[in-house]
Amino acid sequence: MARNLDIHQIPDGWSYGLLDNYAIRCSGHTPSKSFPEYWNGGIKWVSLTDSFRLDKGLINKTDKEISLLGIENSSAQIHPAGTVVMSRDAGVGKSAIMAKPMAVSQHFIAWKCDSNKKTHNWYLYNLGHENAADDHFGRFRRGVPPKTKGDYAFISHMIETLKPASGRMGVVVPHGVLFRASSEGKIRKQLIEENLLDTVIGLPEKLFFGTGIPAAILLFKKQKSDSKVLFIDASREFKSGKNQNVLTTENIHKIVDTYKARETTDKYSYLATMKEISENDYNLNIPRYVDTFEEEAEIDLMAVRGQRLALQTELAELETEMAGYLEELGYE
Repeated sequence: MARNLDIHQIPDGWSYGLLDNYAIRCSGHTPSKSFPEYWNGGIKWVSLTDSFRLDKGLINKTDKEISLLGIENSSAQIHPAGTVVMSRDAGVGKSAIMAKPMAVSQHFIAWKCDSNKKTHNWYLYNLGHENAADDHFGRFRRGVPPKTKGDYAFISHMIETLKPASGRMGVVVPHGVLFRASSEGKIRKQLIEENLLDTVIGLPEKLFFGTGIPAAILLFKKQKSDSKVLFIDASREFKSGKNQNVLTTENIHKIVDTYKARETTDKYSYLATMKEISENDYNLNIPRYVDTFEEEAEIDLMAVRGQRLALQTELAELETEMAGYLEELGYE
């Protein structure tokens, strides 16, 4: 639990402590890719590309492997089978239990559990989800997010920590948060109906280290001046880089100015009413609101036909001229 948790917030009969007191936390950094001998050595390596393998119980396979040399020349460690691996930023909160010894990258935390003494690994794998609906602090009163996607768990927690009158927050999310249905859709609908969502900002792809997917920023306010949601599509304005794109000072100022103006701007922003969002089934996918379609220039077919006929005439004249030259040179 949080280090600064108020003891008076603990339900009667409960006690609390840091997870570090019940399991051993481990991680590690990626061995240098400049040394081929550090790789393909038979040791399973949990990296970002294995994110889809999490939240399925056991993890048996990984896309990459490292070698003992890679272990010896980095902070990586080999963790025994049964270790719980939890994601830090590859879908925060996703987890799995190692079916065999593995090492993890810096994007994950490995928790070694002692089933006979303190914490069972399967308990840690399922930690918090089964009892979330009865959360003492009411964080999940709008619904319990699916275990496989922790985005709305963090959003729900942050919302409930805001000050009632002046609280505001911003959170970076993958675009799936804007439109995924089921329990996430129900939570999203209630957040909108409570008039907590203030702004949705779409960002360019390849903006963040470690992932190429585009992200969005959600801004929430406890007390808004209207009941509308501003959508900003900033996904097309950035400075392109080889491995990572960058928002320039100009790009950032445009986002901030648009946010402050809080009005519709052609092909860049749209101030949507609750009715419009409701008609879209509370789907916040930005293209549903900000129309960035560029109409193609109208083609004058008669002008094109005239150009084609002129070219045909010019080609016939060149053919006649060429035939004359060949005849002079003695070619039939």
